[in-house]
Amino acid sequence: IQYNYGIDNNNVITVKNGEIEDGEDEDIALYEEMYYYITENDMADEECYRQATMLLDVGSFADYCALQMYIYNEDGILDNNNWQMWRVRTPGADESELADGRWRMMLFDTDYSSGVYVAGENFAYNNLVETISPEEEKEFPNPTALLISLLKSPEFRAELIISLCDVRNVYFQRERAQHAISDIRPPYEQLSPDTFKRFGPEWIVQWALPDHLTGKISELTRFLNGRYGQFPRLIKETFGLSEPSTVTITTADPALGTVKVNHSTLDLTAPFEGAYFAEYPITITAEPAAGAFVGWEITGATAEDPTAASTKLTITDKQVTVKAIFE
Repeated sequence: IQYNYGIDNNNVITVKNGEIEDGEDEDIALYEEMYYYITENDMADEECYRQATMLLDVGSFADYCALQMYIYNEDGILDNNNWQMWRVRTPGADESELADGRWRMMLFDTDYSSGVYVAGENFAYNNLVETISPEEEKEFPNPTALLISLLKSPEFRAELIISLCDVRNVYFQRERAQHAISDIRPPYEQLSPDTFKRFGPEWIVQWALPDHLTGKISELTRFLNGRYGQFPRLIKETFGLSEPSTVTITTADPALGTVKVNHSTLDLTAPFEGAYFAEYPITITAEPAAGAFVGWEITGATAEDPTAASTKLTITDKQVTVKAIFE
């Protein structure tokens, strides 16, 4: 945290699986303050939710939970394991904007995900609905209780649904995921045989090398391709939404500028295509590079301010096209 954000590491608290990992034992009281405020107050009340946003970076939390849901991590925060949060002990003591005293997520240990033990075949499983509708009450320090309480807020509900869409549409976009696998495959092919010989399991060394890695990559690809196709349906069914709309975003000349959707800057060297829902407007922001922003060409949706570089877009049709004009 000090290296990335310039925050004095002596002013950093981290809580891992409900216990202080970095800091003093008494710092757990700061986590308890946030946890019990959110879980014991009605987040449907706007003032209570506003106070919650001062204790927890709800955007960070929504993005983190959306990722965990998308990759179907069966041994993570949604199962009260392998989760970690951090905040500064003394707000304002460091210049970073993240030194505001709000809790934020830290990602680690996602190996029990993406269908790793079921040949990538569980891509269509709806783990979202079982997460937000738990059969048993979640008790301290389980952060899933935070999620369930926050979902009573219409504002947070919108935040999570948009995050779920963005994780699928942007970060795990099918071609992007394939490129990532292709990029990391060569070093893994060099290193994995020696790793298995050193650490096992022995059955892979005896019978599965060198085909084991190829098989696991195929399974990962199966999960990611299938998840990409199924995820809009899962969001729709979980939250009772209308059929998703296809939003296509382009620009005439990517050298002159690009577009940010919600919090994500797009690579528009090729058209962007994503699934979003009419119930929840998205935010589009023109980001000029060598050019100046002129305006939007939009069909299938209405812009809150069609002349503004950043505006909310309300979907009105199943096919939406957005073109950013730069000159």
